[in-house]
Amino acid sequence: MASSTPPVAPQAATLDWAASMCQALRPAFGRLGAPPKLDLGNLTVTRQAYLTYLGNARNATQQAIDLLPSVGAPPVANGPQILDHMRNQLSQMRKDLDDAVAQLNQANPSDPIAVGLALGAAGNVFGALGNRVQVVGNLATDPQLRAAINQTPECQNLIGANATAGTS
Repeated sequence: MASSTPPVAPQAATLDWAASMCQALRPAFGRLGAPPKLDLGNLTVTRQAYLTYLGNARNATQQAIDLLPSVGAPPVANGPQILDHMRNQLSQMRKDLDDAVAQLNQANPSDPIAVGLALGAAGNVFGALGNRVQVVGNLATDPQLRAAINQTPECQNLIGANATAGTS
């Protein structure tokens, strides 16, 4: 479906910002990969694998939050609001990871039902974490920023080669 609006050419500063932001987000997504395999025959090992996986994702998310001030707001009209929104999204992601780790820590490894419930809760977090397109796409509310994200290799590598931010 063709758009009647000509494509926006992003400014160099906007391209630089998009590259920096996607580099800051890469650790939060890069460490995820596929979740550990479930081994119903050894719930203790499975529980520990998920604790490690979630802990690594939580630490990477915190690292991305810590990098936000150095990246700064995007050089667009509503840049400070966009940066605040990204910080809030990452903070919520970190909280969700903390909650999943807490549930797994509280689950008795000898109780298959408790471990199963905790792993189910952890699975819900994976869905939220795995939606890179949505997280990056939420940055792209500004046409300049959307164009920069779609043209920046760092962002395309982050969200996947076959996706574009803010398009549907």
